[in-house]
Amino acid sequence: NVYSAVVKSYNDEYVVVAQKTTGTTISCLYCSLIDQLVEDNPGFEPEMATTLVEVNQNPLYLDESFNISSVQVVLVSEDQLNYIFDDNNSEKDWKQFRNAFPSSQNNGYIKFSSVAYNSDKTKALLETSKSYCSFCGEGRLYYLEKENGLWIIKKTYETWIT
Repeated sequence: NVYSAVVKSYNDEYVVVAQKTTGTTISCLYCSLIDQLVEDNPGFEPEMATTLVEVNQNPLYLDESFNISSVQVVLVSEDQLNYIFDDNNSEKDWKQFRNAFPSSQNNGYIKFSSVAYNSDKTKALLETSKSYCSFCGEGRLYYLEKENGLWIIKKTYETWIT
């Protein structure tokens, strides 16, 4: 449900998601980002940043249980991505991607980190990376809280962009 909340925030009708989670880029380089999270969100628990690093030591494999009626989510395996992006010619690779996933238009695909939760699983922290052309992409850190049974994005931070 956390991943579904993030996918909905992209406001796309068709989203390609890498099935295998990626690691996290959270490190001391982002200490100021964690400080900002604490400042912007009084309920944020800073130990969630440490938990994010810990839960991303080993990748997970997402299943098709995204809970979104308005968005078609298509999982793409690591083998499929490696097959598509097998060339040193990124323009050709992205053409292959768009041929394989024509409904993605120019939206590319999203990779998720594993989710870090607080102890009572009412708060969540995760990272995404989105690639959508030869040298175009972005990374984001999401902080969510559960309200009335639904995951609500409280804050999004851009961590990188190309």
